Amino acid sequence: MERFSKVFRPLPTDGFRAIASYVLEKVRGEDLVFTGTTNPHNWKAAHGDCKFALSRSKEGAFFKPTDLSELRARCRPPNRMHQWNKLVVKDWGTENYPRPLIVAIDPAMGNGTGDDISITAIDQETGALILQAASNKVPYDLIPNLVKWLASNWIINKVAIERQHESGRAMIRMLVRDLSDILMRHKGEIGWSTDGESRPRMMNLVIDGVRNKAFDIPDETVIDQLADLVLKDDKLEAKSGCHDDMIISWAIAQMARKKILNSSYRVRPGKSNDRLYKHPSVDNPLRAPPGKPVSEDKKATDPKYGHARWGQY
Repeated sequence: MERFSKVFRPLPTDGFRAIASYVLEKVRGEDLVFTGTTNPHNWKAAHGDCKFALSRSKEGAFFKPTDLSELRARCRPPNRMHQWNKLVVKDWGTENYPRPLIVAIDPAMGNGTGDDISITAIDQETGALILQAASNKVPYDLIPNLVKWLASNWIINKVAIERQHESGRAMIRMLVRDLSDILMRHKGEIGWSTDGESRPRMMNLVIDGVRNKAFDIPDETVIDQLADLVLKDDKLEAKSGCHDDMIISWAIAQMARKKILNSSYRVRPGKSNDRLYKHPSVDNPLRAPPGKPVSEDKKATDPKYGHARWGQY
């Protein structure tokens, strides 16, 4: 029986323990058994950390088959396959795709062993998966060339590269000179930080998206990786011998999209919702501050509205 411990403060009565077990049972969709003890009559003692364990009555995959059945039914073959080096890029978009994309990269060494390098591109407007590629046979130092190839063939708004891995930091260094305007910043630095604070948010987004059927994920390989997720020491990750690289890159892309739409894409006052500030690669090389229309003359003469502002939020 898989066990994992939690700490709750305070938990003074058996009634509260029963409520906690009930809520967790509904959230996880599984039978949970409370196995901890505390003294419900001693408020002072109960006010401290009350440690208890929860036992899952079922081991194995985090998502039930029913959670993924509808997403799996919506899977479909890509419209096109692009060959780049040893990498096959699956493309579910239309030719000359008209809307901007957000690209996310979960890096690895690409030396033929270990984790895959996963590249995911989603539609910034809808969040739909458009491009997907993964391989452990393409060296990481070639991936910046792939990003440039993507930028030359699609409208790329932002590229979010996970920077915790040394290969990711090396990719950023190779791209910062030519494509600094589209490299995503997170927590004040170029690159995406997947740490103890941001990873749970990413996984929560994955869980909510799967259970609410909120995302279009046409790639069955991604669904297979979702089916291989397990809960280990309160951390959602792939079970031994499996991969979760595509899920991580997809989650980073969705989090980056959420950040962009909440911070830099604002509707001009008095305009319809389809008039958004866009990246220079779409149609306008200069971006006005959110919510404040600025004349073209001022944009052309005032340096604060120039290219340097891109990537600074």
